[in-house]
Amino acid sequence: PDWAPLTAALPSPEDFVAEGGPMELWEEGEVAECECGHLIAEVSARSGDLRRQYDEAVLPRWDAKELGPPPGFDEFQHAVCVVTSRNYGEGEADAGTSSMVVPGVGECPAARRNLTKL
Repeated sequence: PDWAPLTAALPSPEDFVAEGGPMELWEEGEVAECECGHLIAEVSARSGDLRRQYDEAVLPRWDAKELGPPPGFDEFQHAVCVVTSRNYGEGEADAGTSSMVVPGVGECPAARRNLTKL
């Protein structure tokens, strides 16, 4: 299948910057301006966890012979933020949640015409 219409509809790094984007992409000073200790700690923990996943799980297992050079951390972080920005769930934290990825959620209804051409 031709994935170009779907991937073209996903937010670019520039889109996230223009719209504020996920807080994991914000600079530390921007997060601190929220003045909410719980939120600052949550963003810091999630950002640190993402960095550890990249350094300890992605890079060591990346097969450059088959996949080419690994993405840089910024590319990886953007990809994770794109996926999680389309991931919805329910349930209590640390009690098991049900979640799903909804690929076209950010594009409806404005770009519905383009998505229905797939």
